[in-house]
Amino acid sequence: MDPGTVPPDLLQTLFNSVNEGVFSVDTDFRITAINDSALRTLGISSHNAIGRTCSDVFQAAICVENCALRKAMDQGSHLHGVSTSIKGA
Repeated sequence: MDPGTVPPDLLQTLFNSVNEGVFSVDTDFRITAINDSALRTLGISSHNAIGRTCSDVFQAAICVENCALRKAMDQGSHLHGVSTSIKGA
């Protein structure tokens, strides 16, 4: 294996081994990846999340007026201590 290259199946295994819900979005806030823990919390399958906007999937109070992801992308930095609730979870 080339140093610095991680096989995709290993990345997927690591991604799904995280106990916390993790997801990624593109610049249009469409979910590009979501781990098993997040899917369990939401009670949905990946095909019901991938490609949809995170606000549609999570329906969290923070999405409408105070989007933490938008702030992080705009600032180019991490946000800490942000909490919210997810509708139905």
